[in-house]
Amino acid sequence: MLAVWLIRTFSVDLAEHMARVAAPTTAVRLDPEIRRKLGVGNSTGLGMAPFLINHPRLINSWIAARETALARLRAIGTADDSTIQQFRLLARRAAKNADEWQVADERQMAKIERLRDDFTWIVARADELDTADAMPWDSFYREAEATLSLEGQEALVSLMMEPYGEIVDPLAACMHADEELAHRIDGKATVADTIAAIDAQYDWTGSIDFEAADAQARVWYVSEEKLEPRLGERFEEPLEPYEQPLSPGRDAARMRRDLAAFDGKASLGAFLLQHPEHRHMARRLQQVSRLAYGEIRDNTIAAEMLPIDLLRCKLSFFGRRGSTRVPTAGFGSPCTRAPRSRTNSARWTPTTCSIPSWRTVPHRNELVARRDGCTRAEGRARCRNELGPCRGNGGIGGLAP
Repeated sequence: MLAVWLIRTFSVDLAEHMARVAAPTTAVRLDPEIRRKLGVGNSTGLGMAPFLINHPRLINSWIAARETALARLRAIGTADDSTIQQFRLLARRAAKNADEWQVADERQMAKIERLRDDFTWIVARADELDTADAMPWDSFYREAEATLSLEGQEALVSLMMEPYGEIVDPLAACMHADEELAHRIDGKATVADTIAAIDAQYDWTGSIDFEAADAQARVWYVSEEKLEPRLGERFEEPLEPYEQPLSPGRDAARMRRDLAAFDGKASLGAFLLQHPEHRHMARRLQQVSRLAYGEIRDNTIAAEMLPIDLLRCKLSFFGRRGSTRVPTAGFGSPCTRAPRSRTNSARWTPTTCSIPSWRTVPHRNELVARRDGCTRAEGRARCRNELGPCRGNGGIGGLAP
């Protein structure tokens, strides 16, 4: 990202230099307010979409850090006047910025228009905040969850984080993941236990008929010319022999089908000796089963799948404009989930990713209660100061206690 930023800066400097050469006496520098709004123009960026699939540990760390930050904010007992004033200012700035967004895609434009309405509600609700309010951010969030669109809910989360750098910023240290260590398959696991793990992690695949044409319409492959990931049409081009393992949902369903025909007491190692085509899925299953936010829980090769939904999730953590990130909010953006029901099987969508059924495990309202007393006034200081920002990072989702 540093290289991208430097290239962007160089491009503007070069344009100003060319202007001075062409008209030494009349050339002017680009206005800073215009300059700061220029993007980087990275073509389609399609190569970043498989990144989320190929790096479950890292994505889990990113999402867990954001969710933990939100849980900590919602546990705050009261907000002082300066914090409330800063939040109101940022909400108005974000609303003004959203008014400037224009895109050609009708579906995304409809989301932007709804987001503008959401900001109207956020600004009005922010004006009602008072220093005497108990658990102000928890109340604000719960109302937003029942009122706003997905874009609006996640924009609010980013805004809530902005005034609390002392609480949020230390969690950046939790956003790394050691992906150098190869994950060895535990071949001693039984077939029955492996089926149970699939049913727990990939339960959503049961509603998809992966033999249907629309459910397997796409093919992820690597282009020979540019050696970059590409997305092709399975039934229109002879690409299937070059398909990359970027459809974990389908692969899990296929593996479960073959496991069901095997002896449940047999070992996974024995199964893989007869079905080596499932080795990659067995490894992934054992890896993501330990991660609350590591898996993309939807069909990534479906006809209606939009790669931009994957891209926006990743880019939102970089603060990129195309991610519909609230420009004033510094920690992630509308990327972490879709509407949560009051159960653990809550839906999530990266930045309102149009894929409508991406899900993750913990319900946000449960994260507050699960933080070992952090919802109580006497426990909040202890949770912040004694437990540290990354306590529990080895557990499910890397969530703080």
